[in-house]
Amino acid sequence: MSKRLDPGQYEKIQQLVGASVAAEDRAALERSYQDYRSAMDQLRDRFERAQRTAAAREPRHE
Repeated sequence: MSKRLDPGQYEKIQQLVGASVAAEDRAALERSYQDYRSAMDQLRDRFERAQRTAAAREPRHE
């Protein structure tokens, strides 16, 4: 999964903050998005691991 803003995401940011602010702060926006994606990826991994662990502990009814 890409950790960079795609053109559509960048366009939305431009609409929110204005083109000049988005252009001036693009590096900071990219870093913030990278931090966000990393945190979301870690959260997803931990959640999936917890689900697998819980499923392995469930008693099997056969």
